[in-house]
Amino acid sequence: MACMTSRHRALLALAVAADFPSLRALALASGVDRHTISLVVRGLRPARADTITRLAAALGVEPAIVQRALDAGGAL
Repeated sequence: MACMTSRHRALLALAVAADFPSLRALALASGVDRHTISLVVRGLRPARADTITRLAAALGVEPAIVQRALDAGGAL
């Protein structure tokens, strides 16, 4: 089973709050490839501004909220 990072937990919490049951569902709604989301939440790739904007739009939050979820290990 994959280890869930604090970034993953933080972004998943945002997704669940916006009625997305998983990051896969968020990927479909945002148009961001789920592999890209996986790399970002594992800290293997920095999130580009357009990725953060697309995720935020799908979640119905400001991009700064998504950025905050990804910064500092996902601390919101």
